[in-house]
Amino acid sequence: MKILDHKDAINHRQDEELIIVETAIYRVSCLNRTVLGCVVAKRRTVKKQGVGNS
Repeated sequence: MKILDHKDAINHRQDEELIIVETAIYRVSCLNRTVLGCVVAKRRTVKKQGVGNS
């Protein structure tokens, strides 16, 4: 891609930054789903085993 003038350069830079931010948001949301999935699964296991019930 050939950059024609300074406005195109600024737009290109902003597009790159937006892609980086979108990628970071996606990765964090995937991590959250993974962590929350593990927490929920562990709680279900603990409830089924009756651990902590006095």
